[in-house]
Amino acid sequence: PTAKPKNFQGTFLRILQLYSRWRSKMVLTITLVTMSTAVSISVPYYMGKSFDAFDLQTHNLNTQLLLNYLVILLSLYFCNWLLMTSNGILMAKISQNLVYVLRQEFFEKMQKLPLLFFDTHSQGDTMSRITNDIDNISTNISQTIAEFLSSVLSILGAVAIMYSLSKELTLIVLLAVPLVTGLTKLLASKSRIHFGQQQKNLGILNGIIEENITGLKLVKAFN
Repeated sequence: PTAKPKNFQGTFLRILQLYSRWRSKMVLTITLVTMSTAVSISVPYYMGKSFDAFDLQTHNLNTQLLLNYLVILLSLYFCNWLLMTSNGILMAKISQNLVYVLRQEFFEKMQKLPLLFFDTHSQGDTMSRITNDIDNISTNISQTIAEFLSSVLSILGAVAIMYSLSKELTLIVLLAVPLVTGLTKLLASKSRIHFGQQQKNLGILNGIIEENITGLKLVKAFN
C-alpha cells in the first residue's frame, strides 16, 4: 500500500488558501454550477411533461402544448451549454493561475535547498513533481469543487422532484444508495493504491529519461 500523506488536512487547507486569491471568480464558478444543476434537473421534468400532450383516452395530440414544451427543452439545453462552457473557461483560468503560483513557489523553494538534496534525489523525479504532480493537483482540485457541488445539488434536486411525483418509486430508488456508496468506497480504495504506484513509476521513468537519455553524452564521456 502507498504511504499516507503526513498532513493531508494541512496541505489541503494550504491549497484552498491559494484558491482564495481568486475568491470572486470562485464565487462566480459556484453560482454557475448551481444554475447549471438547476437547469439539468429541470430537463427530465419537462421532458416527462411533454408526454402529457398525448391524451391516452381520446388518442389526440395537443400539438401546441407539445411545441411549447419542446421550446422550453431547447431553451434549457442551450442555457445549460452556455453555463457549462462559461464555467469550464473560468475554471481553466483559475487552475492555470494555480499551476503558475505553485510552480513559481516550488522553484523558489528549490533555490534555498542545500546541494545535498540535489545530490541525493533524482533530477527526473524532482522534475516530475514540478510538472506532473502539480498538474494533477490543479486538475483534481478544480474538477472536484465543481463536480462535488453539482453532484450534491443534483441528488437533492432529483430526490425532491421524484418525491413530488411518486413517493413509492422514490423510496424504491433510494434503496440502491447504500449499494452504490459501498461500491464507490471499494473502487476508491483500490484505485488509490494503483494511482500512487503510477505516480511513483512516473517519477522513476522521468529520472531514467533525465539521467540516461538527456545525459547520454555525459554517461559516454565517463564510460
